[in-house]
Amino acid sequence: MIIANHKVYRILVDTRSSADILYSKAFNKMGIDRSCLRPVRTSLHGFAGDKVISERAISLPVTTGEGQNQVTLLVDFLVLNTSLAYNVTLGRPSLNAMRVVVSTYHLMMKFPAIGMIDYLRGDRREARCCYVVEVRKGLTKQALAGDMLDPREDPLERNSSMDDLLTITLDDTDPSNRKGAFEPERYAAIVDKVTKLINGGFIEEVLYLDWIANVMLVKKANEKWRVWVDYLDMNKACLIDSFPLPRIDQLVDSIIGHELLTFMDAYSGYNQVAMHPPDKQKMTFVTDKGLYSYRVMLFDLKNAGVTYQRLVNKMFAQQIG
Repeated sequence: MIIANHKVYRILVDTRSSADILYSKAFNKMGIDRSCLRPVRTSLHGFAGDKVISERAISLPVTTGEGQNQVTLLVDFLVLNTSLAYNVTLGRPSLNAMRVVVSTYHLMMKFPAIGMIDYLRGDRREARCCYVVEVRKGLTKQALAGDMLDPREDPLERNSSMDDLLTITLDDTDPSNRKGAFEPERYAAIVDKVTKLINGGFIEEVLYLDWIANVMLVKKANEKWRVWVDYLDMNKACLIDSFPLPRIDQLVDSIIGHELLTFMDAYSGYNQVAMHPPDKQKMTFVTDKGLYSYRVMLFDLKNAGVTYQRLVNKMFAQQIG
């Protein structure tokens, strides 16, 4: 592989790495003017918990293939002052840009070139030597991940008009509408939870409904009770919404090279999404105080995550791009 007109050996192809790394030893041998380096503050973590701070980055042309089938692209490398057996680590950013398919079994990677599929084959003996060197130093192969996990790439949009909502018929003969009996301690926990939900405007009292879910309790580590509604049967009756959720590797890759990252804490975000009025009755649960249904979307619903993600994408459509 040719990097900045230098033929480079001992390149680690790591599909788990969220950064492309050029180690300082190889950078110095290239004789590139250090004024070409640009400042950057990115922390990288390995599986062993070790943390490395990269303070410099550089963009260099990387060429793969031979003759007329050569493919060249500009890769942003983080320059690390770390001693490793490798000269370069190619991570997901460059591998994705080259559309590489990696086979660890064959020690080979294939990528599209001009009019054909080209490939690069690794040297098994050289790879073994590098591995032995790193093991002797007590290091593991690095699979790097950034500190923050929030920026996301634009997922596919899907029409979410109410006109497209599906009507799902629930079987009103399901036995889940039988109220369970609880001991006094659990009953007190249920009453406290229901009171808080009523005061918060999350639930409302309803009458004469057939499809009713039961309340369940689980003791937490702090000896308090977690109260939740068993919507298992209703979730079985609902179709899966295939709206794409962000991929964790894309989130990690998108932050490399940035010094700062801003978070928005959407506290109880799911509870800010109002239920479709005809669907409120399907959210009914029974307690000793009466029948109640949720006015807002609950965390335990099958499609709550994708519904919330779609809403957030629309809210920040201009920022996402």
